[in-house]
Amino acid sequence: VGPMPDGRIPEEQASRMVSVGRWLATCGEAVYGTQAGRVDTGSKDVVISRKGDTLYLFFCKWPDTDRLVIPGIRSLPTVVTLLSGSSPVAAHVTSEGLHLKLPAIGPDPVLNVLKLQFPSPPELVAPVAVPVPQAKRIALPSRGEAVLSVLDAGVAGRAIKGGRVHVDHLGAEPYAAVR
Repeated sequence: VGPMPDGRIPEEQASRMVSVGRWLATCGEAVYGTQAGRVDTGSKDVVISRKGDTLYLFFCKWPDTDRLVIPGIRSLPTVVTLLSGSSPVAAHVTSEGLHLKLPAIGPDPVLNVLKLQFPSPPELVAPVAVPVPQAKRIALPSRGEAVLSVLDAGVAGRAIKGGRVHVDHLGAEPYAAVR
């Protein structure tokens, strides 16, 4: 966000700032003074923050089903609250983890947060670490074109700044070209 030369903030940016401010007024407790929660959520669309004996589940995408299992939470919360709504959320624990019965539609159109309060530190299971494959170093010519297979096409760094990555097919095999 930045002002225009005359000092005014563009309406679209001002509107976005107001929206973020409203969301923080409702859900800010899940952000301020918290730490990242290293918990197996079973979904890339659910991330967790933690403050003391309280966990906050951020739903980057509302689940397609009203039932959700969080495998990394093995304790039953005493209070379960959607910060941006008043819909009830039921919870119980099995050997699979914490089971939640969610409303069919999340109350916030952008990002919903579920607050789980526990009477004592909850029993948590961290996500399993997935080994990261070792990156290959490929020398790129200073001029011209370098053709990489799609598997080698994870490009990053200053060497491609200003270049363009094009994905195409060479026969049946896809490839990426840095130009």
